[in-house]
Amino acid sequence: MENKDITVKSKPSKPAAKRLTLRTRVFGSLENVELWHRGTDDGYIHLPRILPLVINIIDALTKGKPAGQTYLALWCRNYDEMIVDVTDEASLAYESGFYSERRVTTWQQRMQSLHDLGFVKAHKVGNRYQYVLMLHPIHAIKALYDEKKIQQEMYEIFEHRAYEVGALK
Repeated sequence: MENKDITVKSKPSKPAAKRLTLRTRVFGSLENVELWHRGTDDGYIHLPRILPLVINIIDALTKGKPAGQTYLALWCRNYDEMIVDVTDEASLAYESGFYSERRVTTWQQRMQSLHDLGFVKAHKVGNRYQYVLMLHPIHAIKALYDEKKIQQEMYEIFEHRAYEVGALK
């Protein structure tokens, strides 16, 4: 059964073909405009499949001042070079879920937490963040686990998913 909803440049892989067949069987024929497709739509980024667990771990480590949404907002501005040019801290603060008058200050505090935990390196110009280097989240989490900052069960769940998706070998 062939799915004609999405134009692909090459034959889909076996797993992709299986998912397309399943999607058609369960949801019927869909128009292209109903679905987001990274091959044809702009504004798409690649995200690690382990990102939800990374965000949960960050939030667990920054209790009361969760920084996971800040990390996600950075990933959404990231390109393959792993550097984010922070052109507008206020916009990033909004994307991170901070809406009060102190949103930029709150965002900057969360950025400091991400830096302290080893998820990012940052370069400031004056008192504002200008450039952020996104560090490898698996290495950051492994280091935090080795420092006994992450509970064993949380790390084991993370590690299992990382192996499952091929992020760890």
